Amino acid sequence: MLADEAYLRESLLEPNAKVVAGYPRLMPSYQGQLTPTEVDRLVCYVESLGAEGAPPARTSALRPVGASDAIDPVCGMAVAVGAETLRLARKGRTYYFCSEICRSRFEATPGRFAASSARAGGT
Repeated sequence: MLADEAYLRESLLEPNAKVVAGYPRLMPSYQGQLTPTEVDRLVCYVESLGAEGAPPARTSALRPVGASDAIDPVCGMAVAVGAETLRLARKGRTYYFCSEICRSRFEATPGRFAASSARAGGT
């Protein structure tokens, strides 16, 4: 089942907006508990889990960031930098991405993510 960005955002911020009849309203709201950037990153991460060809789990997000790693500016995940790593150059800086979804989202609105981005080891 696929969920679009608006549905994921609504589910996080207003979880009782759409509840299947017969199911209890148990999910807490993250309204006011997450910053808009944190919500964006969480939505992007959840979307990347359903992306075609994406691995079922992102263990890279669970390990410390090393010298050859970058931080995806959209979802905040650690990304091992290699020849096949998705990347985009902007204003003399290279940004690395965990998925095509995050790369596309960055490309559409780079100003939204570029300021909070960081590359371990620097580029």
